[in-house]
Amino acid sequence: MIDNHINNPKSQKFYVKKYLDSIKKQLHNKIVIDIPAGNGVTSEILLENGAKVEAYDLFPEYFMLKDIQCKRADILNKIPVMNNYADMLICQEGIEHFSDQLKTFKE
Repeated sequence: MIDNHINNPKSQKFYVKKYLDSIKKQLHNKIVIDIPAGNGVTSEILLENGAKVEAYDLFPEYFMLKDIQCKRADILNKIPVMNNYADMLICQEGIEHFSDQLKTFKE
């Protein structure tokens, strides 16, 4: 699934992978929340870099990775995790769709 996105310099995922590969040591064994997880490309890149990935999306049925369960979550109505639970959160290709972006950043 990932090859179509990461090998194309016209794809945002090409640059996401380059960046995440460059911080591989910082991702190793860290809990990383991927929201919105979409079809799972970023989650797969995170897994390849040693992260413990938790995927969330408003439409988890589009998530395609078998190794991770994508849970339903609406970031505007609270992510279903405890405060300070994760080491990192990645939110890409989603923030521009949220009606209240400031509330999203606060969450």
